[in-house]
Amino acid sequence: MNNALAQGPPPAKVRVASIVQEEIAPQQELLGTFAFDRVSEVSSEVAGLVEQVMVAEGQTVAAGDVLLKLDTELLYQEIRHTRIRMKQLTLRIDHARKEMGRIKRLFDQSVTSEQAYDQALVNVLDLEQERAGVDAVLQKLLIQQGRSVIKAPFAGVVLSRDAEAGSWVQPGKTLCRLGASRDFLLRVPVAETMLSLIEMGSQVQIMIPAFDREVTGTLMGVASMADLRTKQVTLKIKADVPAGVLENMSAMVHVPAGPEQLLSIVPRAALIKFQGGDFVYTIEEHKAVIIPVQVLAWLGDRLGVQSPLQPGQFVVVEGNERLRPDQSVVVGD
Repeated sequence: MNNALAQGPPPAKVRVASIVQEEIAPQQELLGTFAFDRVSEVSSEVAGLVEQVMVAEGQTVAAGDVLLKLDTELLYQEIRHTRIRMKQLTLRIDHARKEMGRIKRLFDQSVTSEQAYDQALVNVLDLEQERAGVDAVLQKLLIQQGRSVIKAPFAGVVLSRDAEAGSWVQPGKTLCRLGASRDFLLRVPVAETMLSLIEMGSQVQIMIPAFDREVTGTLMGVASMADLRTKQVTLKIKADVPAGVLENMSAMVHVPAGPEQLLSIVPRAALIKFQGGDFVYTIEEHKAVIIPVQVLAWLGDRLGVQSPLQPGQFVVVEGNERLRPDQSVVVGD
């Protein structure tokens, strides 16, 4: 038994990966917040009583979805009455035209006067003009009816609902706020001196703490104005984020913060935390050797680190979470 204890535990089985070096710009980790870059305060073009609110705060809608409906009962009755007037005028016009045709035949036969024919023509024209006026009123009522159904101008998320069924609204009053889904961006303040190091259109890594999720984003541009006091500008970053990410949630992003330099590239799986620092394990003489590293670049599933590591050395990528310094190891396939 004493001999077995002296031999210690069996070697830990690990897997390794080779180190390479690349010219990489060091990065800085910055805090940003998600926000809608385009927000519409949806309002009504007509006054009316809210009959039904079709959406709730936080709901996702497609372009053209109905948000609210105004009560159109009185409008419907007015449209119905106007259409009846249109039919009546059409009948009167048909009758007047027939009468004008009859008088025209009599006039051609010199049985009636030209004045009688002219009067018949005027009657037809007056009725046609009256019908045109009623038709204009009908079209206006139909437009008003259409505008009593308020629809989403674009696909988005309902940020607030500012009207309820039974409330009276005036033209221009905000009924709800809608954020455009395609313009949901991460806004990150950076020092204006960093702009020369940042290439628009390039990709960056984003960590969303609320979901413990990392996604890739694209630098879309900067806000149109810098902060006068802090001398910072705001980067706009577009990313496909998980469902449930809300406006004003925070995220960490890594952006270039200096000129390119030669860094050792290691798989992210090689990194371990030990006593608050960042380390990797290498292997020397079949034993685990812990090496401190400084992470300067986040490259998806790889990291750019500053360390004594040399190209061709191996770092442990599987089994490292159980290793101890100087522990015997055996490399698996």
